[in-house]
Amino acid sequence: MKQKLLFILFTILTLSFNGHAQWSLGDVAFSAYGSETATNTPSGPIDAFTIVLLRSVTSGEELAFTENGWFAAGGFRSGENTITLEFTSSYTEGTQIIVGTNGGTSTLEARDDDGLVAGIISGSTLSLATGGDQIFVYDPANMPTSNANQSGFIAAIHMNGDWDADSTSATTSAQPTVFTDGVNSISIAPEVDSARVSMSNCANFSDINTLRTMLNTASNWETDNTTAYDQSTPVCDFKQTLGIEQAQPLVNAVRLTPNPVQNTFSLIMGSNGNSIDKLEVYSITGQNVLRLEPISNNTLVNMSNFRSGIYLAKIYAADKVIVKKVIKQ
Repeated sequence: MKQKLLFILFTILTLSFNGHAQWSLGDVAFSAYGSETATNTPSGPIDAFTIVLLRSVTSGEELAFTENGWFAAGGFRSGENTITLEFTSSYTEGTQIIVGTNGGTSTLEARDDDGLVAGIISGSTLSLATGGDQIFVYDPANMPTSNANQSGFIAAIHMNGDWDADSTSATTSAQPTVFTDGVNSISIAPEVDSARVSMSNCANFSDINTLRTMLNTASNWETDNTTAYDQSTPVCDFKQTLGIEQAQPLVNAVRLTPNPVQNTFSLIMGSNGNSIDKLEVYSITGQNVLRLEPISNNTLVNMSNFRSGIYLAKIYAADKVIVKKVIKQ
């Protein structure tokens, strides 16, 4: 009987565990958004927003974003867009991810605060209205469906002033009961086309909890109703303030040579005692085009059949993920 109970418990855990930590309310917060037209955006993203990861993330985890409003009676209003981001890199808490269309183009992408592709996006571009809008972040494996089922919510921002009594149009939304502004959600009042955390508040926190509070407090933000902010380089470096180690010695120890590459390059780990576990190469659009595992030091990597352009090499070593740019001639 005991063995049978253990088997049932093991089966339940196996079915429910997907290899990633579960998302919780407040694991993400917003730090910027822009809904300007292309003519007002000479260089930065439009219809874009920036989130801050408030816990570490591993490759393969997913987040969903929707501009559909929430009904007071529960459930999402339909008719607008939803996108899903699958991370293709692992990130520490404090990392910022910029999601949206870039520089007045229609290219939908997600990039980290180093400018590298953060993951693969599916779905339709969020079309943020200049007259105000909202964005909800939730776990795509646990989509909120009613007031009794809100456990999948992670973060929310309302850019149309205070939250509405109900969702009566594409630019209005009630506030789901799990959210509290200043704690795990934010509303920007009055409505403004672009807003972000102001530079003066970049270090106005001491840990993840106070960072979450700072990000969700509207008085810590600055606004612009004429020109979109360039989010491609966030104004704050939260990782630096948190004192998170960036493993720079390990980054410097890994070399790709030659780079630019004509046909092949060598992947070399310096004499620091670490070994390389796996290599993945991605196109600039986030498509995985090469995977080598296991891999040894000084491995020769063949790119002779690749098109010319920029690629991202993800090197897994010493329980860390190092990303380096590779140029194929």
